[in-house]
Amino acid sequence: MGINKIERLFQYLIELSNQGSKVIRKYREYNDFYIWDAELFKLENCTVFPSELHDVWLEVRKVHIDKKEEVPPSPPNSLQGWLEDNYSDWKLETVHAKPMRVIEGEDGERPERFADDFNRQRAYETWLAEWKNWRNRLARKKREKKIYEDLFQVYQRFEREGERLEFVFGTGMLTWKKEESIEHPIATVRMELEFLAENGVFHLKPATNGIQAELEVLSGFSIPNAPQIQDMADQWREMELTKDIFHVLDESFVKLVHLLDANGEYVRDTRVPLSAGDAPKLYQRFLFMVRPKDQRVLKRDLRIILQGIQNGTLEVPPTIQSLVGEAIAAVPVDSDEWKQAQEDLFFPLPANEDQKEIARRIAVSYGVSVQGPPGTGKSHTIANLVSHLLAHGKKVLITSQKESPLRVLRDKIPKDIQSLCVPMLGGSRDSLQEIENAINSISEKLGSANINQLTKDIEQAKKALENSRRREAQYRTELRRLALKEHETVHWDGKAIFRADAARMLQKPPVPYDWIADDIEMNRSVPISEEQFAELWKLRGELTSTDYRLLMYELPERQSLPSSGDFHTLLAEGEALAERVRAGETDLSVPLPKEVLHEVLTILNHILAGEYLFERPLYRAILQDVDSGGVRKEIWEQFASEVKQTMESLLLSYKRLSDYVISLPAKPLFVFKQDVMKAKEALQQRKTGALYFLLKGKDVKYLFKEPVLNNKPVETVQEFEIIEQYIEAQEEKERLIRKWNNMMEPLGGTHIEDSPTTISQMDNELAVVYQVFEMVRKIDQLRLMLKEAAASMSLKWEELSTYHLIRQAVEQEIRKCELREWEEKYEGIQAELKQRMKQHNIHQIWEELLQALQTRDVVAWKTALDNLNRLQETKQKAARFESLLTVMKNVAPKTAQWIESLLGQDEPMPASFHVAWKFKTLHTWLHELDRFDSVELEKSIKLEQRTQQKLIQQIVAKSSWKYQLENITEEQKRALFAWKKYIKRYGKGTGKNAAMYLREAQREMAKCQGAIPVWIMPIQQVLENFPVMNEKFDVVIVDESSQCNILALPVLLRAKRAIVVGDDEQISPYDLGVKSEDVTNLVQQYLQGIPNARLFDLQTSLYDIADQTFPKSGRLMLKEHFRCVPEIIQFSNDLSYNGNMIPLRLPTKEEMLTPPVLAIRVVDGYCSEGTEAINRSEAEKIVQDIAALLKDPAYDGQTIGVIALQGNKQHELIETMLRNTIGEQAIIERKIRCGNAYAFQGDERDVMFLSMVVALNRRFQSLTKKNFQQIFNVAASRARNQMRLYHSVGLEDLKPEDLRHRLLSYCLNPARMQEEMKELEQMCDSPFEVEVLHRIRARGFRVIPQMKVAGRRIDLVVEGMRNRLAVECDGEKFHGIEKWEADMERQYMLERIGWTFWRVRGRDFYRDPDRALASLWVKLEEMGIEPYEVQSNIECTSINEEITYETQSQSVVRQVASDNPKVHSAHERSNVRDFAVQEKEGDDVSDFEMASSAHEWEGFEDNFTVEQQTVHVDSRNEEAAVLANVKLTPELKSTEAQTVKKVAASEGKVGEVGDHFSKEWERIDSSNIVDYLRSKGLEVLDNRENNGVLWVLGNEELEELLSPLKSHRITFRYSPNGVQATAYRAAWYWAGEDWEM
Repeated sequence: MGINKIERLFQYLIELSNQGSKVIRKYREYNDFYIWDAELFKLENCTVFPSELHDVWLEVRKVHIDKKEEVPPSPPNSLQGWLEDNYSDWKLETVHAKPMRVIEGEDGERPERFADDFNRQRAYETWLAEWKNWRNRLARKKREKKIYEDLFQVYQRFEREGERLEFVFGTGMLTWKKEESIEHPIATVRMELEFLAENGVFHLKPATNGIQAELEVLSGFSIPNAPQIQDMADQWREMELTKDIFHVLDESFVKLVHLLDANGEYVRDTRVPLSAGDAPKLYQRFLFMVRPKDQRVLKRDLRIILQGIQNGTLEVPPTIQSLVGEAIAAVPVDSDEWKQAQEDLFFPLPANEDQKEIARRIAVSYGVSVQGPPGTGKSHTIANLVSHLLAHGKKVLITSQKESPLRVLRDKIPKDIQSLCVPMLGGSRDSLQEIENAINSISEKLGSANINQLTKDIEQAKKALENSRRREAQYRTELRRLALKEHETVHWDGKAIFRADAARMLQKPPVPYDWIADDIEMNRSVPISEEQFAELWKLRGELTSTDYRLLMYELPERQSLPSSGDFHTLLAEGEALAERVRAGETDLSVPLPKEVLHEVLTILNHILAGEYLFERPLYRAILQDVDSGGVRKEIWEQFASEVKQTMESLLLSYKRLSDYVISLPAKPLFVFKQDVMKAKEALQQRKTGALYFLLKGKDVKYLFKEPVLNNKPVETVQEFEIIEQYIEAQEEKERLIRKWNNMMEPLGGTHIEDSPTTISQMDNELAVVYQVFEMVRKIDQLRLMLKEAAASMSLKWEELSTYHLIRQAVEQEIRKCELREWEEKYEGIQAELKQRMKQHNIHQIWEELLQALQTRDVVAWKTALDNLNRLQETKQKAARFESLLTVMKNVAPKTAQWIESLLGQDEPMPASFHVAWKFKTLHTWLHELDRFDSVELEKSIKLEQRTQQKLIQQIVAKSSWKYQLENITEEQKRALFAWKKYIKRYGKGTGKNAAMYLREAQREMAKCQGAIPVWIMPIQQVLENFPVMNEKFDVVIVDESSQCNILALPVLLRAKRAIVVGDDEQISPYDLGVKSEDVTNLVQQYLQGIPNARLFDLQTSLYDIADQTFPKSGRLMLKEHFRCVPEIIQFSNDLSYNGNMIPLRLPTKEEMLTPPVLAIRVVDGYCSEGTEAINRSEAEKIVQDIAALLKDPAYDGQTIGVIALQGNKQHELIETMLRNTIGEQAIIERKIRCGNAYAFQGDERDVMFLSMVVALNRRFQSLTKKNFQQIFNVAASRARNQMRLYHSVGLEDLKPEDLRHRLLSYCLNPARMQEEMKELEQMCDSPFEVEVLHRIRARGFRVIPQMKVAGRRIDLVVEGMRNRLAVECDGEKFHGIEKWEADMERQYMLERIGWTFWRVRGRDFYRDPDRALASLWVKLEEMGIEPYEVQSNIECTSINEEITYETQSQSVVRQVASDNPKVHSAHERSNVRDFAVQEKEGDDVSDFEMASSAHEWEGFEDNFTVEQQTVHVDSRNEEAAVLANVKLTPELKSTEAQTVKKVAASEGKVGEVGDHFSKEWERIDSSNIVDYLRSKGLEVLDNRENNGVLWVLGNEELEELLSPLKSHRITFRYSPNGVQATAYRAAWYWAGEDWEM
């Protein structure tokens, strides 16, 4: 950290504070109010230390001096001519008598001595004594009155600049001749000035700060015993503060004067006059005095800061580090502590996005600068911020240079947490009370609150808040969707149309469409073609209801029923089957199922097919053996198996040997086998030599020599092995043949020889054996299947005939089954019919079919089928009708139902189904939103917002107390208890030990500072009460920081983060008389290397510094202006804010002061020639007008302020004149303050009087610099309801670049606001708005179209005396969803500040205007908005008419102007402000005043008495006006209200307006007005019979023809744009018969 830079910064501040403060050693150098004890003791109405008022040290009562008291006693006659002085002058000390005079005698002139006449001398002495008593008494009262007035002036000054002044009681008057003489009290007590206006009494009470030693008067001198003197000063602060202060300090004063100098003297005698010598003298005297607050606290604080920086004990926050150019971490070190505050925003009061952005930024940054232009809700914003920060457990310090911005702050904070926010404002006693209340609340919470319950409540509230926000978002989405739907267009015949257009088109459709009973969506295509609709309509006529009901019945399916031919065939089949059963009867019965019978038949057929097995003996024998079972069967099965296996083995061997040819020798096979084995062995042993063949092997030699294998001798063992295989095969074949022949030959089988076909022959025979096996299996299967059937019969299973007999029985049984199946089939048809007939929806045809089946009547069956065919054809038509109707039902069910209801009726088909359908879709589209209610959605949104606000208030309150209770320490708890105890003992501060108790309470308060999370106090109090070394606040909020200079930096050291609210367009700090070159030298000496060091002078505000050095995220500016009416704030808005402010306040009729801005020319204004200009004429005029306003009911309760735009003497003069004119009580009641612009910065009044001061008799310079712009910005933005500029110069006397010129020009013509409104009164945004406007105006309500509010326009505003209603006309124009959303946000913003909105949709209006507006009249009645002018003779106008009104004052002014060219010219050039009339109560219109603010009326001397040309404006009436004292002559006063006379000013006579009408038209009224107009050749549209109005087409030139009709009480109004009835051509409309003229 750049400690060196920060250290140098505070060294610079110390030096800078020294530059701006001079040590005052003489009390007179304060150049302010003071009064000594000696004088006070002489005054009857000034009481020092009144015994009956314990806490009052001085009481000053108002003195009344009547005129009699100012009349001196008359001298006796004997003193006539002898008195040398003016004895009426009470300021004289005495009245001298002439010692001698010359008198005329008979002898001429002679001298006469006064002393010569003893009686005369005695009479003089007696009278003089009486005169001196009178003089002393009056002088005393005059002095008391002067003191009272001075105190009132001081009181007003404290209201203006209390942060810079202090009232002190001084005692121990120290005098001493040193290098600079000293004459100053050494001990002071700060006092609080209290004014009881209703009693006319001032009280001076001691504050709670204790006794202050004024040791600075000794600074710069070499003073001995300084430590002892400082210790004594410290003891004084601890002393008891009572009225017996002299006794308390007596001993200390003696000690002090001797510590200062051994020759010092303490003077107790109060009668001894003050004198100074080389030795100090201390007088037991006292005085009360006013002086500027010194900078001792600041200097002490700066020294402590510097010491803390140097020794490293003071933590310097980033706000200060950034000033010297230190790099600050992008993410603050305590960011985790702020994470929740960044995520959850808790504003209990309504807020806009700019205000919320402040909370977001401070959560992520160490500092935020906020520009707060005048009246933009800074206190409201700060209250929200404080609540939000408290809810997150943060501790906050709120401060500003002045008290005034802080006074209203605490009241804006929610009540549940107000006790956590302690303001230290006004008197110290008030602050003690606030602290006591806070501590009491905290103590009570400590005893009663449960942190766990608070936590639970907070979580529940947060959850409820989240749910409410979700619901609001849902409602907003619905409302947004509804808005999109409401303003959508559809393409119709190639162009886009709105719903209002649709409403018009549907009034006269080309074809009827109302027979289509359903709502049809716009994008829904026609369900059927025109041809299909025609077919549907035709079928509707052809089919009866009975026919259509066929669809309800179930008919037999034609294809599922046999035809008449099939039915005949079926019956024939049944008869044939029955006959075959009868013919095939047998004795054997086989009652088996059909499928079993067929299996049996298959087996029998197989058995009978093998009858040869029964016929050949061999097979028959085998069959019998196998069928007998047991061993016999097993022998045959084994035999067959072995033979089969042997044959298979032989066949494989032969297959392997098929590649070889073996030549066998003529030897038996067994011999050949032995030879082969012997030869193989020899070959294996390799003994096949010649010797072997000669001896042992000569018998096998042939195998090696003769062709044996493949025609060659054997050569290898392998070849011998092949021969061996062959021999084995031959041996196996021989065994097989023997086995076969042995088995077969005994039974008669054929003998088999060994031959090449042996195997084939044997295989064929073996196949027959297996057939025998299969035959036996079939017979067994048959026996099993017929086991039960054959049980009762003796069957010879070995006989073939048995099987023939069984087959006959089985075949017969099958025929019986087929007959049963036919019968079942036939019965099944019947059963199906019967089953279907059990349904509730069967047709009678089922009965006919069943009857034919049951009777087996072919003819009846054919008849029933014919009927069925006819019914099915009819049903098909009905089905086609149903299918077409179903298509319709899917889209238009109600219409389909209607068509169905017309079955069989002769009805004409609706024309052009598709066209009707198209118009029905348009009708549906027009009405599709009827079921949605945007008003209810908006109510739901508002309800959720109110719910959220309550929940946030709960969260803020409970969270604040939760954090407070969690973080309070045991030491703080003890300190809270001790503080309460000491304060209770302190009581009123009058007890013996009160000072001690207060002192102890202050010590405890320092300990429990942290227990109170929010403190509100001016900067001076911060420095006094919160040592910089204390624990830091989380956030300091500096309000009105534009008034703070760089010496306010120490306040930033009290917190970790800072929010600096200010406005560089308002007045910057004063430079306190410090020379700029001295500041430059200090900057160069101390601030080298510090960025923006040029800013660190006394003329740059804390806001400017913060704005330059705090993180740059785009300047935050509060734009919504709530204070002034738009006409007032627009000047400042244009001057200083580029029009970025959004004026939101529009006064109600009751609040309105018209005009809100006006300029009053003081024609006899001039400036004094002194050092500071005073314009007494302007002052007198302002005082005169204020006195008049106090009596005017229109200004009841309005607060008043006066700003002099130049110097200070002017506002001091005005204040004095006001006090003498209206009295102090009225000043206090109306909060009247007089001052310069700086005195009002941060404050406001209802009505502001601005005095320009300058006049032509004294040279003045143009004001063009930035500082003057700031002054004018502040001055012109203080008034809530009315701003009056008093000027003695005109625009022609000022340079255009002069700010005076700009302000005066604006006040003469308040620029945009009124001019735009004047234009808007002649136009609306759409014809729909025009028509709604006419309806509302027709009922007599005051309507302002296209009123501009918050930068946007409201369609129509209905004005009442105490309320207003915004009327929005939705439906004809839509500028996109973004614009709609912006408008809705604007609506929510305006509703937040009290506006009420009512909406009407174009589609509803054009469908039924009366019904659409019915709820409007209810809403107006609920809001108490009544018609402002009774229109008894005007019925409800049509949609196309327009009505305007003219007040009596306008009428008279216009008529007077019309007869006088000069007045007419002035009237043409002026606006409402130029001529205004204040109408008196009663029916007589004769008594009123008229004025011109910009033009002199010449030629009116005969008839008018022009007293003044400029006047005030009254204005509760719509057209405004009082205005100058221009009196109407008696000629203008009429005894009959029915006749209006014109003033012919140039001739001084009055003529009847209606004199030029001929006899034919002596009487013109509603019955003959049309005839009269047409007789003049005018084009007339008379719509009165249709609830419309009477129109005369033409432009402004018709005024000459129509104006004279006013004498017949007939008034026409001009509409330059006309209406729909006039095809929007210019026209005049009749406003009715005016019975008030």
